[in-house]
Amino acid sequence: MEWDFIAPMVVAVVFIVTTGGVLLLRPILKPLVRLFEAMIREKERASAPELGRIRELLETLDGRMSLLEERQQFYESLRAEEARPALPAEPTPAPHRSRPTA
Repeated sequence: MEWDFIAPMVVAVVFIVTTGGVLLLRPILKPLVRLFEAMIREKERASAPELGRIRELLETLDGRMSLLEERQQFYESLRAEEARPALPAEPTPAPHRSRPTA
């Protein structure tokens, strides 16, 4: 067989199968699509209170994290003050040693 005969047959078969598939499957898939859309809408409505609860938990966690950050900064500032050497108020004189006479 030559390609001049095969190519039009392949195009015709693909066209017929595609048209037949659309004509047969469209009436079946339309109600399925509606069903899936309804299920998705129902899940979205059911998840709204859950999202509110999650939002509240996240806000609580954010508040607690900010408190922890403040406490950490305060602790670090105290540690930094502790680590600085304190300057003596008055210089202390070195002890005087007397030389032993022998």
